[in-house]
Amino acid sequence: MSHPRITACLAYWSTRTPDAVALQCAGRSLSWRELATSVEAVAAQLAGDGLRAGDRIGYLCENGVATIQTILAAAALDAIVVPLNVRLTTPELSWICQDAGLSALLTDGPFADRGGRLAADLPVRAYWQGPDAPAWATPVTGEHADGLRTVARTTAAADLPAFICYTSGTTGRPKGAVLTHGNTLAAATSFAITETMTRFDTCLLVLPLAFTGSIMATWAPTYYSGARFVLHPRFDAARTLRELAGGGVTVFPAVPVVFDQLARLDGFATADLSTLRVAKAGGAPPSAATLDTYARRGIPIGQGYGMTESSGVGTSLPQEDFERKAGSAGVVNYGTDLSIRDGAGNAPPAGEVGEICLRGPSIMQGYWGDPAASAEVLVDGWLRTGDLGLLDPDGYLRIMGRAKDMVLSGGLNVYPSEIERVLLLDARVRETAVVAVPDERWGEVPAAVVVTDDPGLDEESLRALCRRELADYKIPKYFHLTADPLPRTMSGKIAKTDVRAQLPAPSR
Repeated sequence: MSHPRITACLAYWSTRTPDAVALQCAGRSLSWRELATSVEAVAAQLAGDGLRAGDRIGYLCENGVATIQTILAAAALDAIVVPLNVRLTTPELSWICQDAGLSALLTDGPFADRGGRLAADLPVRAYWQGPDAPAWATPVTGEHADGLRTVARTTAAADLPAFICYTSGTTGRPKGAVLTHGNTLAAATSFAITETMTRFDTCLLVLPLAFTGSIMATWAPTYYSGARFVLHPRFDAARTLRELAGGGVTVFPAVPVVFDQLARLDGFATADLSTLRVAKAGGAPPSAATLDTYARRGIPIGQGYGMTESSGVGTSLPQEDFERKAGSAGVVNYGTDLSIRDGAGNAPPAGEVGEICLRGPSIMQGYWGDPAASAEVLVDGWLRTGDLGLLDPDGYLRIMGRAKDMVLSGGLNVYPSEIERVLLLDARVRETAVVAVPDERWGEVPAAVVVTDDPGLDEESLRALCRRELADYKIPKYFHLTADPLPRTMSGKIAKTDVRAQLPAPSR
């Protein structure tokens, strides 16, 4: 039985719509034909330098044309791509590079220091995206194909690894989720169907291509659909608003902080955003104030749930449900099964909280070089996510938080996300995080960090809100109000370990 390669989409669209724009970034535009030709050239360059099937090539750079070319060229050669978190330090990156066994690395000017040190310390061949390549790196050309015709190979005898995407490592060393060509195309299919994407869409990405949400939930469905993919090298709020207003953008995934920064711009209220039909928030739920701001502009923000190990696939909240199902992560994505399980692996009574388990073609092959960790989370064909949730009578998922973040107060389970959802009902709350803190009487109690710009917001008003919405044992014992943003991972998720470490000692 043959399996599709990622390059099947490039082979198809470069024939079907060869002159349509496939990729735009920093003033450079490539048609599907030009993208296919340039990918052949990059594949020839990499193969000529010794990159072979199964070898690993990482990238540590800003978003750029060469990044997409390298991803597709590696896929054409059956090599494996390792996206590197641009926020990691050199020692953290070095560990990942060694764990993955990189033989090649793509970097660029903004990351020259870290890229150069990695190239000097590790047995990798360094490639350069952009002009003015240093002596220690080889420029990625993408100009002269050498007759390989690798893009034309659209199937393989087995489902081959395409990416090793490392988790954030919040509970220890990062783990590399091995995502295959089949996983990637399953994610692309799922998100394209969810957002009804076609070749007439234009998707804008302003977040780094270094994490799964950008690759699997944004680039992959755009590429699969034959749509136009617009990349910004980095996020700039004013530039992004100009693109949304004048670039024909129809699909815009981002994290809540991006939506918030755009809304604060002077021109936001009058910008013509009429082409935008899909706005999707990932990483964390947007605040009530953010949802309301965009709703008043006629742009309901959809939400969803997924993780690296599931290629970003899980559930999506349709835009038309964002009011009716406020606080929900939506319904299960196309091609995926979802089950709520208790500690014994059984389904709890309807409406009760349990671990979210996912099954389907987007689920990772396993963790790179870690069969024990793989066996812990891949059980009988299901991915045990470690996240807690419940399904409402309509089958919509409500996330209750990470199992490790649950607060056990006086023997009762308290789910931080339930409290966070209530606190976000106050439009003055920009973002919030609830964590467990020790308590002599109850063992643990919830403490809430609340980010606000409003000096009139006080602890008592938040406590009163919680009293109206929550049982008494769920009400945070401590509130810490601050104007400083919460620490987040690169994918936009709140880093609760850092929140807990930064929390002031409670006054007693």
